[in-house]
Amino acid sequence: MRRRGLREQWFSITLTALFALVVAFWAGSGFLAQRFREWRVSAPLDEAEILMDRMDWGAAATRLREAMSIAPNSPAVIRAVLDFQRRTHATPGDVIQTLKKLSDSGDWKMADMLSLAEAEFARGAHETARKTLATMPEAERSTNPAVMALEARMLKKEQRHSDAESRLRTALTAAPTDNESRFKLALLNLKQPHPEQQAQGRKELWNIVRAEGEAAPLAARVLASDALLTGAQAEELLRLAEAMSTESQETRLAVLTRLIRLRPQEKGAILDDETHRLDADDHAGRLRFAQWLASIHEHERALGFLPSEQSVKAGDLPAGLIEVRLEAFTSLRRLDEARLLLGKPEVSEKLGMVGFRLWQARLSAVQGDAPDAIRQHLNMAFDAASAEEDAAGSLQTARIAEQLGLPGMAALFYQKMAEKTSAPEGRLRMLERALAMHTDARDGNAMLKVARLLSELTPGNEANTFLADYLSLLLGESIEIIAARVEGTPGKALDAVTGRKRVFLSAIAAHRLQQPVRLAVLKELQATVWPAGQRAVLAALIAASGDQEAAFRLGERIPASLLLPEEARMLNLAQ
Repeated sequence: MRRRGLREQWFSITLTALFALVVAFWAGSGFLAQRFREWRVSAPLDEAEILMDRMDWGAAATRLREAMSIAPNSPAVIRAVLDFQRRTHATPGDVIQTLKKLSDSGDWKMADMLSLAEAEFARGAHETARKTLATMPEAERSTNPAVMALEARMLKKEQRHSDAESRLRTALTAAPTDNESRFKLALLNLKQPHPEQQAQGRKELWNIVRAEGEAAPLAARVLASDALLTGAQAEELLRLAEAMSTESQETRLAVLTRLIRLRPQEKGAILDDETHRLDADDHAGRLRFAQWLASIHEHERALGFLPSEQSVKAGDLPAGLIEVRLEAFTSLRRLDEARLLLGKPEVSEKLGMVGFRLWQARLSAVQGDAPDAIRQHLNMAFDAASAEEDAAGSLQTARIAEQLGLPGMAALFYQKMAEKTSAPEGRLRMLERALAMHTDARDGNAMLKVARLLSELTPGNEANTFLADYLSLLLGESIEIIAARVEGTPGKALDAVTGRKRVFLSAIAAHRLQQPVRLAVLKELQATVWPAGQRAVLAALIAASGDQEAAFRLGERIPASLLLPEEARMLNLAQ
């Protein structure tokens, strides 16, 4: 009996131990499985990092996909994907998606929150980006230079330039004293209206150049354009540029341009010396020098620098040198030679369809051809660039249209480019440029269409919303809708400028709806500095409210050339 009792006791102990072992294995299996997955993904992640350092993006992507198939929720894998996206300049939407996945994994840091806000801002979701920053602790927001720099960019987008500059200065002052931060702060000081700050910025730029760091070439080029640079300083800058290991020729040429302007009597000697310095085998350097000669209008010298037609056929020259020759012929009004050169099949082939059509447009403009002929060449250039998915060619075509005095056409090109641009930041830049061109063309209806697109793409951007509403009211569209919105209770406290803008919109809407507007309210709006067109409209509102004298004072000396037709008609009320 006793032996039987012992067996039962041992059996019970064994069962208990076995049960405890099962429970321990069950509890630890998740941990062990996770460790096993981490071990399995370590090899593809290490290989992906090496491949990314080599810029072998296709192979790196393959290794990352392998890692994701093994451990899709591993923070290490998600961070590697983020690194890949940053290096390859992925769309903000893709970055946001990956960051949210990282947040779900539980491995979430303050730097990730900033990255999310930056991606949201790049996507055009300014209000969302602002809300993301608002979730950060105040101590982090008020001391982190990167956060303050992003806030500065947001303020700049809202046209709050003074606030943006103040925030950026705070960010740069709080940033580590690296060369990039020193350069940005020096540049900011140089742009100030106060001579003391300008002198401080100038001194720091010289220190950066003499230190010969990565920022030295850029600092030297900024100093070369400084209005107070002397001939002796330009010579010193040239000596420092010669010692630079990077971008030396580009920097030298920028300094030489300024030195020639300061000492025009030495121009020939300077150009001769620079020609003799050139390495005959450095084809890229000789091309840059030829292009520089063209940029300073030394077209005769540029033609003499290029090999003659007898020694080298035009079709055997690089496209850049062919363009230098065309630029020289056009600028010197040797149009027959320009047409002859452009008419050679080997030259048109070398330039490509886009380049060929752009030169045709420029020649037509110089010859005084009808605008329709110029437009035809530009349209063909843009169509060719679009067909070849040549973004640089499309952009060049739009810029040439600007240069040839066709802002409306340039604006349409920018709008078409915006439609095809997947990156939100790029789309915004194209639309902003289109808006500027429509403004130059004084086309209110076209401005309104683009302003509405910008407002839709940038929710929370008060400046874009205001412009779209202002143009709508000016052109008599959506008056009741805008009036109800700007008069409603705002969801957040408004700063003084935004508040006055809403009052201004409300006043325009009331005028359009033939409702009375209080004169005292309108006069308070004069505390804000308005652009010419909006100042004209305010003057008209004051005149319509009964104070013709105040309206005249506000509206006088506004050039009619700065006004849209609708603004000019309203200004007539104040005169």
